[in-house]
Amino acid sequence: MSGKLYFKDYLTGPVLSGKKTATTRIGIRKFKAGEAVPFCGEDGRVLGTLLVERTDIIDLAGITEALASAENLSGPEELIAALLGIYGQKVREIPLTAIYFKVQDSEQ
Repeated sequence: MSGKLYFKDYLTGPVLSGKKTATTRIGIRKFKAGEAVPFCGEDGRVLGTLLVERTDIIDLAGITEALASAENLSGPEELIAALLGIYGQKVREIPLTAIYFKVQDSEQ
């Protein structure tokens, strides 16, 4: 197992409802397709399990409409702005991992 995925509390509802089916993280993450990954809110409490469907290593230019939609955002520009807000300018220089998932089970 590669670890857990943590989400800001405002994102846990869209994850649980299936509206958010991807997350983009800075750096190369080692999650594998078919892997069951616990996901947590900000307090670290496990909220359920996500089944990783696939991962893509990208840079900011590789952010697509499809990825932004899977992130439950309006388009690439909104996702880029969110990533810059979270990670700052270093997001322009470090690879990103887009992790696509579906909820396998939840503790809710």
